[in-house]
Parts: sequence; C-alpha cells; structure tokens
Amino acid sequence: MVFLCHFRPDKIHCALRRFVCATLGHDFLDEEESMDVGRAYAESVAATPLIFVLGQRVDPLKYIFRFAEETGFSGSKLKMVTLGSGQEDRARELIRDFYQTSTWVVLVNCHLVPDWSDELEYLVDDLGSESTHPDFRLWITTRPHPGFSVPTLQAGVKVALEEPGALKAGLVRHLAPPDKAFAAAFNARSVAYRRMCFGIALFHAAINERGNYSQCGWNQSYTFGESDYDLALSQMGAMLRLVEAEDPDDPDACAVVVTSCLKKSFSPSTLHYLLSSCVYGGCMEDEMDAAALASFLHLFCPAQLATAPAHDTVSLDPEGVYHTARLEDHETMMGYLAELPKEASHKLSRMSEAVHR
Repeated sequence: MVFLCHFRPDKIHCALRRFVCATLGHDFLDEEESMDVGRAYAESVAATPLIFVLGQRVDPLKYIFRFAEETGFSGSKLKMVTLGSGQEDRARELIRDFYQTSTWVVLVNCHLVPDWSDELEYLVDDLGSESTHPDFRLWITTRPHPGFSVPTLQAGVKVALEEPGALKAGLVRHLAPPDKAFAAAFNARSVAYRRMCFGIALFHAAINERGNYSQCGWNQSYTFGESDYDLALSQMGAMLRLVEAEDPDDPDACAVVVTSCLKKSFSPSTLHYLLSSCVYGGCMEDEMDAAALASFLHLFCPAQLATAPAHDTVSLDPEGVYHTARLEDHETMMGYLAELPKEASHKLSRMSEAVHR
C-alpha cells in the first residue's frame, strides 16, 4: 500500500478494495448498495439527528424529499433552511418551534457555519427531553469540516454520501434506487427509454471511473455529480416523450428539445450536443477533455439505443459485458447488474494496458 501511494496513487483505490475483500470478506465492501434513506431512518429516534456527510457534487435532498413523500412527511410537515448568510436564527426557531410536533426539520450545509456548531450541539441535547415528539426528526447535511461538533456527530446516525468511483457501484446507485416510483416509471416507458437510461447511466459511471487514472484519464480533475445525471435523464426523457407523442405539450421540455422533436423523429445529435456541451461539458476548459467526453458519449449512447428493433441487443463495450439484452423490466435489470464484475475492464474506459497495470 505504501509503495502504491508513492508510485501509483491512481491504483490505491483498487488495491484497497482487494485488500478489504481478502482480509475481511466481500460483506465489508458494500459500495454497490443503493442509497437507502429508510435504513438510516429506521436506526434513529427523535433525539437522534440524521447527519449526511457529503462528498463533492452530491445532493442528498432528493433522497430526503423522496422518502418524505413515501412516509407522509412532505409539504407542511417538512421544514428546511439552508445555513449561511445569517440563517442560524431561522434554524434555531425551526427546531424550537417544531420539536414537539410530528415534523421534520432539514438543516442544509452546516459546514458553512462552523461557529454555530456549539449551539447546534446544545439544540441536539435538548431533543432528548420527554416533550420531544416521537415522530420529530432533525436532518443535517454537511461536508467534512474540522469545526463541526464532535458530540453532535457521535449522537447522530451518520450517512456518508459521495459519487461512486467504481463503475458497478455507479450503475447500482443510479439504476437501482430503493423507491418503487423509479421502477414503475422504468417499466412503463418504451424500450428506447430503458436503453437510453442504461446508456446514460453507463456513460456517467464510466467517465467518473476514468478519473481514477489521474491525469491519464482527464487532463484536469472533474467530479460528475448526480445533478448532471438527473438533468441528462430529464432531457432524454423529454425528447422521447415528444417523439412518442405521450405529452406533446410537456412544459419541462426546453426550447431546443422541442424544436428538434417536432418532426417526430429522435435526434441523437441534439441529445449528444446537450449532454457533451451543456450538461457534462459545461465545466470543461480543456479541449482534449471535451473531445474525449464527446467520444465517450457516442460510444455509450449511440443512436442504435433508440432506433434498433426491440428484439436486437446493442453492445456498449468491446468485450460485450455491458449490453441491452436484459432490460425487459426493472427486476430483470437488477439481476443483470448484480452479475456484473466488481471491477470494470480498462478497455471500457479506453485505457491502455500499460496505464491499467
């Protein structure tokens, strides 16, 4: 490990996974599990805050909101405040006003106010009183910060959330969420949608895994977050809805998507431009990185995903491991994802054997 840290830092993540599997077993390598807020909630009580420790470009709010809708705590029963810019008083008032009611309070970006962490510690201690409603929950999101209250961390249920670095873990995160709404929507849509959904998820996971190769993968450092994936999926879904004439008056479709789809034919070039130049490529300043991103998009989201007959199989990698043969429904796809190799081949990321060693 020490040797790799000094001479091949790009391989340390892979070596750590192998070391954990060899010494402790595969059960301790659970990075392929989907994000399940319900599991953390089940371990908490009213006096126990749920603390999300965040990595770069991840947003836990969509998971919290989705779980709130499933459990009946959306709308007026969910209070949220984003800390910073003098919002500490507002956060204090929310906790003191609603801790005796069946309400959830969400404090976002607590790392922006490290000086307020001591008062937050006292507010968390007060939740242990008998007057606290058993259905009350305090949700906290923060990035790692040395000034965050240690007693608050010790008292809470902690959930680490970051963009997966391994390809299989990324596919599971985005294609196998614990909520039933995604599975129902996946099964209800067309074959083209299911194929494109898989292609975008594979593209998103592959370009993030390419970052494990340091400067051999990208000239600059990038983290492509869940917001990028969600926007890409939304734009693709809007284009297909217009083509399939499910909702021609969809207000969520942007003008360029509407213009390209009025002819009732799917336009891969339009989707590729939106994703490579706006969604994912908008943060890129290096021309070679932008060209590599566009090439990856053509590899993992080819036009055949939307145009090939339903019974045809489209392969998305040179070895034929990642394909569209088992996307009939969400349950079948889940079984397919479980059978994928834990470590993706370097050929998928189009890296040479010399770099992969």
